Amino acid sequence: MLFFSAHKHLNENWSPIIEKKFSKSRSLILEGPYRYIRHPIYVGSMILLLGFFLLSANWLFATIPLIILIIFYSIKIPLEEKELERNFGKKYIEYKKRTGGFFPR
Repeated sequence: MLFFSAHKHLNENWSPIIEKKFSKSRSLILEGPYRYIRHPIYVGSMILLLGFFLLSANWLFATIPLIILIIFYSIKIPLEEKELERNFGKKYIEYKKRTGGFFPR
């Protein structure tokens, strides 16, 4: 539910590509799950992976995707946050101070 709720709140602001310039219609989303954490889609995907692991009970099927996601997120998240700071400035910096990346503060 977290994953789908986060996508719903992003609406047209979601993009699979870290863009150098956001279009004028883009805005900083501060509602829904984004009120509490900055990366609810990533948290939701990790919860989905945990559920898959529990259902499969196979360490190999859970470990490989987990390692891939950790590597992917450790590269993508800093790039996204840098771009968000560049585009939204103080508003995003203040948002970062009051929200956790993966867990609510």
